[in-house]
Amino acid sequence: MTSSPLELPAAAPATVYKGKQPHLWTVLSPQWRSALARIRTTKTPGRTLLFTLIGLAFWSAVFGISYRVLSYFRGVEEIGSLLAGKMLSMALLAFGGILLLSNLVAALSTFFLAKDLDMLVAAPMDWLRFYLSKLLETMVHSSWMVVLLALPILTAYGIVDSSLIYASSEMGNPALHNTRTLTLHLRSSG
Repeated sequence: MTSSPLELPAAAPATVYKGKQPHLWTVLSPQWRSALARIRTTKTPGRTLLFTLIGLAFWSAVFGISYRVLSYFRGVEEIGSLLAGKMLSMALLAFGGILLLSNLVAALSTFFLAKDLDMLVAAPMDWLRFYLSKLLETMVHSSWMVVLLALPILTAYGIVDSSLIYASSEMGNPALHNTRTLTLHLRSSG
């Protein structure tokens, strides 16, 4: 019987590198070093200061607006806490959608379009280290904006409505029992 031209020759068995594997931070160190070098060689400190001030002003505005809206909702008798909860649910849903889209785009570019893929695939490194380094890189690149935007909103929600602390302490988290007692003491004395 003749072999068909579509058959492929048998591949050699893959060899697994048994040596010492590099640490995850070692794999990621070129990216962190290049980012730090870029920050150190910035010749315009005024530009960095300007962007920092703009960021702090934006953070303060988001916090102020969130605090005022949540305080107003909290003052409504019947449905105030329901409105605040729905607003938090909508914000978390929006953040989840933004995270889904940005993680998808960042994962595609990190796992398939990165310039260092040839070097990392050829390196004597376990596939799990390679995957974890790319996963961490994807998470940092795609989630920093959502974390920075969610922080003032969630801070305002935590200051206005501390029911999350109460719910956690009633569920049996012993670390938050003291927080609840302190919050009740401060509210009764103030």
